[in-house]
Amino acid sequence: MAPLPIITDTYRVALNYTNTVNGLIAANVMHFKKSGGTSADLATKLNSHATNTMFELLPTTCSVTSIVITPLDGSSASYPYTPATPANWTGHGGAGDFSPQVAAIVKLLTGKRGRSYRGRVYLPWIAEAQSGGGGLNGTSKNTTTSAWTAFLAAMLGDGWQMVVASYKLETSEAVLTTTCEGFTATQRRRNARNSTV
Repeated sequence: MAPLPIITDTYRVALNYTNTVNGLIAANVMHFKKSGGTSADLATKLNSHATNTMFELLPTTCSVTSIVITPLDGSSASYPYTPATPANWTGHGGAGDFSPQVAAIVKLLTGKRGRSYRGRVYLPWIAEAQSGGGGLNGTSKNTTTSAWTAFLAAMLGDGWQMVVASYKLETSEAVLTTTCEGFTATQRRRNARNSTV
């Protein structure tokens, strides 16, 4: 893995998921920025503002079981963290079967165009009751969008701006909008992952 870039006041947040049905794991990476922030404070705010409706499309067997926060300052150690309120980080889409290689996409849009200025969160293992014909349940998709929008605003209210970090350009750009797409995405690597980020 290439060394991480140095991006002022920016923190890399890896969400590590586990599915209790078969031990599958998955990960998402997001970034947040705050002048004078700390990893411990970011962990506290993430736990305060995450809600299980952010994971509306995921089965109840899926949850974020660990978080690793890494300051992109070139020297500070990573800060591993176990969510203090597990229910807020657990799938909310029902207890039925799920599709292991299928994900929902939450788009992260900034005020600039181009690949370096947009991001995605891939929510893993969509509950089968939440999709059909390649599309997502419309009500649950809208609930997911609303939940991520509220999360973005709540984090910003505590001084933590979600950003899209470009490792190529070594820059970060504020996320202005989060939207859950209506169609599923295929993530074949999620079918048999066995290590965390």
